[in-house]
Amino acid sequence: MTSEHRTEPNDRHSSGERRSANAPARPDPRRLEFVITGFGPFRNAAENPSMILANEIESYLQTQAHVDELHSSCAIRETLVLETSAAAVRDELRALQERLAAVDVDTDVCILHLGVNLRGKDFQVESCAYNDADFRIPDERGFQPKHQVIVECLPLGATLESSLNVDGLVENLNATAKGDKTDLPCPDAGKIVASTDPGRFVCNYTYCWSLNSFASDMASCRQCLFLHVPPFENCFQKRAAQSFSSNSQRAL
Repeated sequence: MTSEHRTEPNDRHSSGERRSANAPARPDPRRLEFVITGFGPFRNAAENPSMILANEIESYLQTQAHVDELHSSCAIRETLVLETSAAAVRDELRALQERLAAVDVDTDVCILHLGVNLRGKDFQVESCAYNDADFRIPDERGFQPKHQVIVECLPLGATLESSLNVDGLVENLNATAKGDKTDLPCPDAGKIVASTDPGRFVCNYTYCWSLNSFASDMASCRQCLFLHVPPFENCFQKRAAQSFSSNSQRAL
């Protein structure tokens, strides 16, 4: 279920670039790598859209005109499909922490979690998670907590916020989508909005655990974000979701 992808940085200086002999060299921009996660099936989603996105995002990027520009500064390091259960999420994210410990200090890493909001119509960029596991239905291992803490050292209901500027990111995403005629979603494909409600099921559990765990890695520039996508009712919505995931890498 886990695949790892590594891309070597491209030469950022073209042969036609001229620089004064006395001018100080400009530092190369920091490299940005993404770890993208989706979720496998669960009771109400036999075919989870987030799993489809995680599995197909890299091949989708290869079809886009901006792929060379994108790969010059960032790349997908790894994609994961998580079992929709609290225990599996903890195990996978702990293992991810260990793998990321070996990443070069000059590389920033963004853990981009994808999940589906079965009752949603928009693409929701989640700005926070809550230390409250309150599962309306059991997860895939039969676990169904009721108002239990996710992070033991924090009070029940504590809010953990992404260090990213979610409002600014949403603004950039909407501007990118508006200007990108080939990937412009159809009117029924949903809007891109900021959200403060990731639910209280495994999506919130994952985001809360991730925000808390990777916060200690801030010196190494580890950041987290959660994107909720609507169900794929038609091919236009799937295409819009692929474009949204791609554009989020460019906007970050």
